[in-house]
Amino acid sequence: MFTKLFLDTKSICFAVEKFKFYVLIHHVSSKSEQAVGFFSKENLSWDENNLACILIFPPFQSQGLGQLLIEFSYQLSALDGKLGSPEKPLSEYGRKSYLLYWCTAIYRALPYFEKEKSGNVSINDISMATGIKQEDVVDALKSMDALQKRNIEDSDEKLHWVVSKTNIENWALKRKVKTRPLIDPNYILIS
Repeated sequence: MFTKLFLDTKSICFAVEKFKFYVLIHHVSSKSEQAVGFFSKENLSWDENNLACILIFPPFQSQGLGQLLIEFSYQLSALDGKLGSPEKPLSEYGRKSYLLYWCTAIYRALPYFEKEKSGNVSINDISMATGIKQEDVVDALKSMDALQKRNIEDSDEKLHWVVSKTNIENWALKRKVKTRPLIDPNYILIS
């Protein structure tokens, strides 16, 4: 209900006991704290969504805090041994934020593929390495123009989808993406 004050596209849900809420707190001083945003996650999601609703309060937007919460939701899914995806449909801003996260996560996984996989990398490989569901991996690769049809010789089928590492790297270079994740999973404590 609180999110509805800021996002017109959200529907109101009164059954909050079905959700876990993760609140991002900013410690202003030793005596003062501010809630700057939150996300909710269904306790039992039939679609196995790792996030139902996310909101960074207006004074704190455009500081990368949404990316921090999105990454945290994926880290929680990884701890459960599951792939993650947000509840859909996404709002316009939600889609932009998620595409940025998915593309960044794929870029950060490139060294893993170079070390662990020689040759071809599948959508499933990317999905397993990043914790992102396959359909979201495909959306991200398309948005980076990194999923291309190519003619492959010595193949029964002439055209194949190929992931362009160069286009992923160009996308990251243009946006000055950092290679280090925002959250170190070794410091996540679940009680």
